[in-house]
Amino acid sequence: MKTLAPKQFYFVIALAFIALVSNAAIPIYALNILQSSTKEILVTKDNIEILDNVLLNMVDAETGMRGYVITGNSKFLEPFFSGQQKIASLLPKLKRSIASDSLPKTFISQYEQKIISSLARIRYNVALRETSGFEKSLDSIMTGEGKKRMDAVREASAELREIEVGRLEQLESRQTHIARYTNGTLFVVTILDLLLFSAAFIFLLRSLKKSNAVQQHLNLLHIETLKKSDLLVEKNNAKNIQARLNEVLQTVHSLDEAYAAIGNYCGHLFSRYPGAFYIKSNSKDYFEQKASWGTIKQVDGFEPSACWAARRNNIYRFDHLARELPCQHNAEINFRQLSIVYRFHQPMK
Repeated sequence: MKTLAPKQFYFVIALAFIALVSNAAIPIYALNILQSSTKEILVTKDNIEILDNVLLNMVDAETGMRGYVITGNSKFLEPFFSGQQKIASLLPKLKRSIASDSLPKTFISQYEQKIISSLARIRYNVALRETSGFEKSLDSIMTGEGKKRMDAVREASAELREIEVGRLEQLESRQTHIARYTNGTLFVVTILDLLLFSAAFIFLLRSLKKSNAVQQHLNLLHIETLKKSDLLVEKNNAKNIQARLNEVLQTVHSLDEAYAAIGNYCGHLFSRYPGAFYIKSNSKDYFEQKASWGTIKQVDGFEPSACWAARRNNIYRFDHLARELPCQHNAEINFRQLSIVYRFHQPMK
């Protein structure tokens, strides 16, 4: 390899700096996109759940009406009244949520009108049973008008659900592609960064060999470059661990799986620092341990008053400056260990 000219050397350094900045900017940008995509996925899942619940309550209302018409027993009207109340509370939420999607506003309005029409027919049959008796109300049911309106609700609900399911699949696929492309880009940029720094280092090495007076300075630069390379590798390892944890958290089926994943990957991410993950209980003012790592035993739980981080609502660093102010929940004091407690303002769902 030929020795680089000074201008070429500065050009390589500039490219290496750009690659290094990109290595830091890409994960931040990808994380913002993933967070936005996750919010959209949660909203879409809520829409699907609401659609299913509305249809379920419509079926309950119709079933209650039929039971009342046949038996005349008012107890059968309980699911009818309950279904109406739940539908009345679910529809506004669905309208607000879907209004932000690409669906036309008239689409959800037509869906709502079909529900209102079907409920009106159900209420009409109930009133007819109360005022005119079994025969009249049965004749009304046998006309098939109620079934026709209910079938219209089912078709509209199925169409809306299909749209939301398709949207959900697109969002999840997009999120997978983003994560994949981010990891691939980070790998390429990291390799490019290492190659550029290596080229710059070789230039310095061959240039400084011309004079014994600068040999010591060359050795210092060599050590510094190795340190930077080790730091870069360590940072990349940490980013890879974070990326893997993020992928696992996207696919867990329960909080227990999420806690197990956090404990496992934090053990690798903070291999030099024992620690634990706590969640503040909603039912009582108490932090409960959900995961831990390292050889130092952590307490199973503690009250907020026992933790300086919880009191100050901020990270508390326990070091030689805070030697006389340890947290009361520390099971073992070790000034070579970094003790940090994070307080979550919102409960995990």
